[in-house]
Amino acid sequence: MITSMLELERLPHPGGGGQNRLDLPEVLDRWREEEPVRRIAVEGGGTAWLFTRHADIRAALGDNRLSADRNRPGFPHLRPDDPPMPPGTFNHYDPPEHTVIRRMLAKAFMPKSIDLLKPGIHRIVSDVLDRMADKPRTADLYEEFALPLPSLVLCELLGVPYTDRAIFQENTPKALDNALPGPEVAAAFMEMFNWLGDFLDAKERHPQDDLMSDVAVNYVRTGVLPKEEAVGAVLMLLLAGHDATATMIGLGAVGLLRHAEQLRRLVADPAVVPAAVEELLRHLPVQYTGLRRIAVEDVEVGGVTVREGEGVILAVTAGNRDPRVFDDPGMLDVARGSRHHLTFGHGIHQCIGQGLARAQLQIALPAVFERFPGLRLAVPDEEISYRENHEFLSVRHIPVAW
Repeated sequence: MITSMLELERLPHPGGGGQNRLDLPEVLDRWREEEPVRRIAVEGGGTAWLFTRHADIRAALGDNRLSADRNRPGFPHLRPDDPPMPPGTFNHYDPPEHTVIRRMLAKAFMPKSIDLLKPGIHRIVSDVLDRMADKPRTADLYEEFALPLPSLVLCELLGVPYTDRAIFQENTPKALDNALPGPEVAAAFMEMFNWLGDFLDAKERHPQDDLMSDVAVNYVRTGVLPKEEAVGAVLMLLLAGHDATATMIGLGAVGLLRHAEQLRRLVADPAVVPAAVEELLRHLPVQYTGLRRIAVEDVEVGGVTVREGEGVILAVTAGNRDPRVFDDPGMLDVARGSRHHLTFGHGIHQCIGQGLARAQLQIALPAVFERFPGLRLAVPDEEISYRENHEFLSVRHIPVAW
């Protein structure tokens, strides 16, 4: 075991060592097989335990002694000046506060609620593709398709006018950019936070049949939850649902274009689509910075004792390529049906919006290849433009032609 602070390595990012960014860093494969639990240096300072095997990651995510509260001393931060999270950021709360907010949002993400949204998603996808089709056979698949789609869907879910989406598209990249100074990140959060606060007030005065009205009337007005907590919770939904889903739509298309035989299988058999989406979620190393926790008491995971106050980083991208769970894990196989992947997490903090994300991917990906059967990348895939220093692999541009 490496013990010297000066010798500790950091969590590798995609694209290092000449690898393509959509491939898992080779060092993570090696660590998972040779030293699946190891100490690493943390970007924000200090050290943490890194877990790379599927079973250990799943066990850690299901253990509430490993807290998601990033305000606890010793939490493995992504940067030294990580700004305090706004109120209501329930993905970093522990019970009982986490439970109250998750219950508030759960109704909007139940399977029945997602089914009611699907006709609207189909309509939005068709409209966005119509606008793409007006182009002279070239487009930016991210800017013109993947990015506006989640914005429109979330606007429909929350009751936010589409005309106001620009505030989120401008500030979301800043709020998730680990290269920016902490004050700039905080400013981006606060601009969105303040706008949502005003919007929540408007919904309380004039409620409609949407999530924001439900939050305003049944939680804020009744005193179940302070206004700032409710606003922060909705902001977390927007951040995750907007940027992460757009990235998965864009990179999902790129992943299929990189594997022509798998794309042909998906296009030829619509029944494969749900399994294909799960496989893309497993295969693409989007959550490359890992899920992060802090031990609130001593806990044994993966054969080591994590002491109270020690940080933990769970490399879900490595767990998603664990050969103990997935046969030939480096291969993209759209018929695999990888329902045991860790991309949406596990336990009480698993992604509340995963059903909505799946619905968008299952509708959007087949639709774009049906509308543009000759779709191809207009640049080599290693020249796709990515946003640097995000909490997850994030795209800037995907030039395509047809």
